[in-house]
Amino acid sequence: MVIIRRRSTTAAIGMVLFTGLVSPDRAGSVAGTYPVVWAQGPYPYQVMIDRGDGNGPVVLTQGRGAVLSPDGQQVTVIRGQDLWVARVDGSEEHLALSQQAYNEYIGSPTDNSLLMGEWAPDGATILCSYCSGLSVCDLMQVGPDGSGLRRLAGIGLDRSAWPSAFSQDAQRLLLGSNSDNSPTLYVLNLADLSAVTLTQMAETGSWSPDGSMVAFAWSSGLRGYGLEVVGVDGANRRDVAAAVRAATGRRFEPTGVVTWSADGREIAVQDHSDGLYYAMQLDGSGLRPVAELFEPYACSPPTGVRSTSWAEAKGSAR
Repeated sequence: MVIIRRRSTTAAIGMVLFTGLVSPDRAGSVAGTYPVVWAQGPYPYQVMIDRGDGNGPVVLTQGRGAVLSPDGQQVTVIRGQDLWVARVDGSEEHLALSQQAYNEYIGSPTDNSLLMGEWAPDGATILCSYCSGLSVCDLMQVGPDGSGLRRLAGIGLDRSAWPSAFSQDAQRLLLGSNSDNSPTLYVLNLADLSAVTLTQMAETGSWSPDGSMVAFAWSSGLRGYGLEVVGVDGANRRDVAAAVRAATGRRFEPTGVVTWSADGREIAVQDHSDGLYYAMQLDGSGLRPVAELFEPYACSPPTGVRSTSWAEAKGSAR
């Protein structure tokens, strides 16, 4: 059981995508670029991919919850309550974890729902969450080839939760939740399974490269749109959106997944008001467009590029 220490309150839903970005910390991707994947509705969801080869987005397969591996070569996809893995060229699609295999592992039949999968930073394992109707979740770990299945932890957060992002040292995990339209983002320490509530406004977040901070965007019918950066302990919160508005006087509506520059000095996010993707410094200064949104439909759960060289991004915007 996870111990929850509630620290603060403050979601990002939607989908923003880079295309054609050179990313020096990602090796082996197509034509020197880092592919981007997302699931596009309505049901049945199509898993789309832009491989950065100039051909634009194409259908890869069917499913939801598409997440790219750290090396940009494989994609996880959820169909029903099963986890599938395929290569970015569409080949070698295979079942990595079925609900039947999960039930056999825990030793009892269930109708638990598979919510999301997330790759470990080394790409050797995938973490996913099977949750019951009582919002008690089993955090399961499995290799992309289906080997090494084990239950990492049973987590009780009073709501269903799913992996959102690993820290680069693989010691902590962002967990997202959106039960009863109440988005929440937790930091789970995998060593002792303690957790801190970072915000009750967002369900997805992105780690800074050094693992000391988390950035997230949120939207609320009453409060509008927000963009914040906060320390992993919930301290040192920065209202980046307010700083951008104060500095520019523009209508700024951050939405979707926030991404970090490789050096951790800037973040970028889509501006809902005009559809462009903007980079900015953590104090809200230096706002500039770096890419265009090319997928107009909202996708859930959102997926984004996790690390980007902004100098290259600026040159490749389209």
